Amino acid sequence: MGRYVPRQVLIFILLLIAYLSLYHYVRDTRSTLLETDITTHPGVTVPCPTCSFTIMILSAPRYHDRRRALRQSYLSRWRGRFNYVFLIGQGDGVQREQEEFGDLLVYPAEDSYDLLSDKVLWGLREVYSRTSSVAFLKTDDDSFVNTTQLLALGENVNFSEPFFGGRVRHPKKLAKNFEKFSEGVTGFKTPHTSVAGPGYVLSRPVVGEIIAQHNRNVTPRIQIEDLYVSMLVEDAKLGVVATPLRVVTGDHWKKWSFQRWSKHLVLHYATPEDFDRITRECEDRGVPV
Repeated sequence: MGRYVPRQVLIFILLLIAYLSLYHYVRDTRSTLLETDITTHPGVTVPCPTCSFTIMILSAPRYHDRRRALRQSYLSRWRGRFNYVFLIGQGDGVQREQEEFGDLLVYPAEDSYDLLSDKVLWGLREVYSRTSSVAFLKTDDDSFVNTTQLLALGENVNFSEPFFGGRVRHPKKLAKNFEKFSEGVTGFKTPHTSVAGPGYVLSRPVVGEIIAQHNRNVTPRIQIEDLYVSMLVEDAKLGVVATPLRVVTGDHWKKWSFQRWSKHLVLHYATPEDFDRITRECEDRGVPV
């Protein structure tokens, strides 16, 4: 019995040392990612650096079924007119998938909601520096992009000027929804306008300015990427407000008729089955996806 107690104490001490070592490693790694400028990650390739549009799709390693469905739906159309990449963190199977498809933009850290804004800004920096695209659409892997509407937008907007568009949130509703995320953040103030994360468009001049604003490290770092991007746009003093675009952020569009949902730029909360269904319906009607 006398030998058992010291052994317990020794095990406890070893576990405590391991925990503290892991804690400090994670803290230091996170601090490096948060406090330094976004750096270019070697080995990242972009399939079509000269395409006029780049679609950056936020994803995570475990959602390989979504990426498979997207590659077979709207991403298989209009090749040469737009470029796309899946922005994804490190994880199991990522390297193998990259070797097979070559369309992953791999963030140099594991996926975490605590680093979401940093991940998206890193991705924007990568596609900005590695392409000559005039505009960038950030969307999610559970959203369907109507590329016909995207290309039509390009014909009606001068993307050489500052442009920022998406589903615009009302300022009062925005302040109420995001008030809890500002707790403990010094200098936080709700921007006058904000767009929803499932789909927003940024012109090249805007992306360049918000990257510079992010690197100044003066805008409060909120790990809600659509809110943080909106704050960067406002703090960069570009004189641009969010332009409303047809982006559906709920799944109620599934009850709409084809004539209605086909007029929208982005449909959120779509499943791989939805991607396949939409693609088949468009093909049956002879409508480009």
